Amino acid sequence: MDSEIRRVVKNTKDENKRQEVVNYLLKKDPKRYYWAKFYLKNVKAIR
Repeated sequence: MDSEIRRVVKNTKDENKRQEVVNYLLKKDPKRYYWAKFYLKNVKAIR
């Protein structure tokens, strides 16, 4: 299940939607979705 969520977040083309999903996941369970923090850092570095 988590791997599917991760894949969807990674493949989302709309950065605003991706941001919303990642923020939601981090609020829901920051330990479970710890990988989202690193992903956001990578996205911010690209911008």
